[in-house]
Amino acid sequence: MKRLTFLIGLLLIGNNAFSTNFMLLDTLRLNETMPYLEMCQKIKNEENRQSCSNENLVKFIVENLKYPTIARENGVEGVVIIGFIINKNGEVEAAKIIQNIGSGCGQAALKVVNAFPKFVSGTVNNQPVDVYLELPITFSLPKAQWRLKKRKRQKDGN
Repeated sequence: MKRLTFLIGLLLIGNNAFSTNFMLLDTLRLNETMPYLEMCQKIKNEENRQSCSNENLVKFIVENLKYPTIARENGVEGVVIIGFIINKNGEVEAAKIIQNIGSGCGQAALKVVNAFPKFVSGTVNNQPVDVYLELPITFSLPKAQWRLKKRKRQKDGN
């Protein structure tokens, strides 16, 4: 089974709850393509198609990832990394938590990855292949909310 490696890096998004951005690690040869969201398949230009896929995937994550209440209440912040495969049929499989920060954040990230919309599989020499991906997701509380939680804990003597 041939696999390409892709890492999705993260940048802060509007509400500071979590963030996403994409960065290709491997240099693709001319006869290799990365998986992309099926909703972007009508776009012929590969660069534009990948941008469409990345933007829609970020939108999906922002709309569907829930910051766990216990993590929010306890000020848990950090990076969760989810590893998964986009198989030859364009479906997510074998998703697992590679790095966790606890308080339900890993499970929340895993749930979103398992719910990803359908992809068009990656290819090598025009043949579909399984592609392994790692998705780091940053859980970050807005600064004002974090300060309020910290003051409350100090006031309560914790």
